[in-house]
Amino acid sequence: MKAIQRYILREKLSLFPVHECATAYMEGDSIAKNALIHVASGPILKMDFQSFFPSIKVADWSRFARKHKKDEIEAKDIPLYSKLLFWGEEKNNKVPRCLSIGAPTSPALSNIMLFALDTELSHELPPKRWTPLLSSFWSRKVFCGYGTSSISG
Repeated sequence: MKAIQRYILREKLSLFPVHECATAYMEGDSIAKNALIHVASGPILKMDFQSFFPSIKVADWSRFARKHKKDEIEAKDIPLYSKLLFWGEEKNNKVPRCLSIGAPTSPALSNIMLFALDTELSHELPPKRWTPLLSSFWSRKVFCGYGTSSISG
């Protein structure tokens, strides 16, 4: 299953845009890089999205995929991708419920699906979204920091 997910990540999901401030799970980024960006920034607001991956539902993915059609993901294939990228079938329903925790595709898929939110927030707060944490700061300069989701509690 993970080999198929890695193929989807490499050949399909990598073609979607990710906002420059959404650096979660990006190779070469770290908590230290995120901290350095914010050293002289003033106040910082950090918010934790509770149950972040489970909050991303198959219906969210279906709407997103239909709205942002890429030649690589045809509408007829969205149900198949849903079964490969999401988990947790409900009783009497073969459709998975939410984004899989631990799947190699989940970090990228969350960054892709939140592109519009990241774009909107970057106009309002100059954010640095680091899934599942959102850290923003208020200063006269606009910075997009670096981060990782490997933070605990």
